[in-house]
Amino acid sequence: MLGKVLPSNIGEVFPNLIELRLQNNKFEGSIPSSISTLTKLTPLYLNDNKFEGPIPVSL
Repeated sequence: MLGKVLPSNIGEVFPNLIELRLQNNKFEGSIPSSISTLTKLTPLYLNDNKFEGPIPVSL
């Protein structure tokens, strides 16, 4: 279980992630900038959460 926020090191923990579907989970906080290191990631679904702050520029 992840809790209410995404781990700040998600990109380092899952470097080979190719798909990420996190919609409708009520996550809070910011989108971790490490998510931009996931170079194999094709679909990224983050809609219907409670993220705040800027989207990482590298995305």
